Amino acid sequence: MRLFLSVMAVLFAVNTHAVEPCETCSGEPQYPEAETFLQAHGYAKSNHTVLLSWSEQTHDGSNRFVTGFHVKSADGSVFDIYSDGADKVLSAKELKQLGIKPKNWNLKPVEKLGETPPALARVLPEKPVPTGVTKSIVPRGGAVLPEIDWARVTQEDAQRSEQGKGPKRIGVLLDLAEPAVVHGDAVSGGEWTPVDGGGSLWSFAMLSPDALGMRVHFSEIELPLGARVVVYNGDDSTEAYGPYFGPAPGAADLWSATVFGETVVVECYVPEGADRSTVRLTIDQATHQYVPFGKLSMAKGAGACELDVTCYSAWATTAKGVAGIGSVGQSGVLWCTGSLLADTDNSTTIPYFLTANHCVGSQSSANNIEVYWLYQTSSCNGNPPSPTSVPRTTGGAQLLASANVNSGTDFALLRLNNSASASASYLGWASAEAGLGTATVCVHHPSGDFKRISFSDITNVPENLLSTHPRDRFHQNTWRVGLGVTEPGSSGSPLFIESTQQVIGQLWGGPSYCGVAASGRLDYYGRFDKSFPLIEQYLDPEVILDGTIEVIKPTSANSWAKGRERRIKWETTGNTGAMVKIDLYQGGVFSMTLKASTPNDGKWKWKIPLSLSAASNYFVRVSSIDDSGIFDNSDNFTIHN
Repeated sequence: MRLFLSVMAVLFAVNTHAVEPCETCSGEPQYPEAETFLQAHGYAKSNHTVLLSWSEQTHDGSNRFVTGFHVKSADGSVFDIYSDGADKVLSAKELKQLGIKPKNWNLKPVEKLGETPPALARVLPEKPVPTGVTKSIVPRGGAVLPEIDWARVTQEDAQRSEQGKGPKRIGVLLDLAEPAVVHGDAVSGGEWTPVDGGGSLWSFAMLSPDALGMRVHFSEIELPLGARVVVYNGDDSTEAYGPYFGPAPGAADLWSATVFGETVVVECYVPEGADRSTVRLTIDQATHQYVPFGKLSMAKGAGACELDVTCYSAWATTAKGVAGIGSVGQSGVLWCTGSLLADTDNSTTIPYFLTANHCVGSQSSANNIEVYWLYQTSSCNGNPPSPTSVPRTTGGAQLLASANVNSGTDFALLRLNNSASASASYLGWASAEAGLGTATVCVHHPSGDFKRISFSDITNVPENLLSTHPRDRFHQNTWRVGLGVTEPGSSGSPLFIESTQQVIGQLWGGPSYCGVAASGRLDYYGRFDKSFPLIEQYLDPEVILDGTIEVIKPTSANSWAKGRERRIKWETTGNTGAMVKIDLYQGGVFSMTLKASTPNDGKWKWKIPLSLSAASNYFVRVSSIDDSGIFDNSDNFTIHN
């Protein structure tokens, strides 16, 4: 029987939205059946073997994906073929336009040791203070979420438990009986309330009795400049998240961070002078977390054979780079494990995050992840902290590259949209093959519980999963008796070389479990050395960026009219990377992203939105995509009607 850890990819394939058609790219990672695709394009199965397939994000600013196939022909030649994720083979010219570089499958081994960069470089944002709280404005509308069919939920969870390491969930999705909609002054629930000192506020409360945590889904969120949305706990307003201004780049919807309580309040504040008629908000779903972290079915947390990572002081620093992942899938709230990876440029702290493809297999899934840091005991076998109190990175991530289990290594490399915890470690890795007999270690969150550690060795034991997880793409690991295993929720966790504490893979799953009668304590990890050529450009960049950016237009003399097209200009010195991002600020506060990625050629045309408020305190920031620390702000300039 095939057994899985955590959640299969299908359960994460939610909130996928149509993307504008593109001849040479697709809007989400696609994994066409490799041999069928190649056969259709003249590469007969009898003469060609697919060694690996994957999906990767383009670098032309479109936030789309192409699919690659590493193929060996009967004559011994090896080559790569790329598709648009559907039925088209991409030419070399098209790949160059999309920013896809040829892969080097004969790289010399590279290794990186772990590091703990300065905390000041990666401070998590402060929590917002709700306007309704400071101005003593109570919500004027609200809803009680539909009653949960607990008999059905219990039955479904029992069925999943019987299937072994199958999908596990800690919360369910609930549809509002009627969505809460705000279209300017037309609201379906609540009302706009004047705010003392200027502006207006709309707020809406939702109650899901006995919920341990709730997330709110905005199927639509569009705000005028200066407006903001904040989500907070109705029973403890000090727990607040945001501000939210709109979906992440390339996304059409937004999930809020988890509020740990049964009542959540959503407020939208529009400052005086902003055009309230342009507000577009639709809240159609929320999650109801019904199982405490670490207490899945029948109030059981991790198995009794699991080992507290804090008891192993040699792993104290490395363990801080492993974190839990909360996500929203079709069946509810889901949990996996991942790791924060260092790159070879010691001057950067880019939050690259490695997990399994079956945990985060699409950009839609990446958009809604939360990362829980330091969910571990403070002393050996001590009491773990409440997950509500540990540092958390919200705001989702960009999916950079991934490969599924069928013809890949079941990996996903993400770049978190916000900073990692200041206390997190960046983990080292090794791109050389780890041979049979290598002593290995896994640090993970079994069953969504606090952090554990398990000890194993790379083996090659005859077993029925070898056909789908062959040695040339996966490490088979045998756990040492009495030294831990893995469980649902451990999926995506890193496999380390024990002697160097370097990552060499991420967990897919396998038949291991706690218990005296457990036999063949085996698990399978996608091989990092096989994935590395697909992610080398991120983890081992060819050059170190050491240049500067200077914005030369707009200047303080510019007064630009709404609705007109104007050119933003900048100059670079040294190496600042091939692509830049352009953002707009007002009064020193982030307003909107004008262009998520554009060539670093010193110019970009901007059509000024009519929705912007006329004001004299705008400035533009141009920043390097490869190193967000390289940026420059323009002078303050004016936007007028």
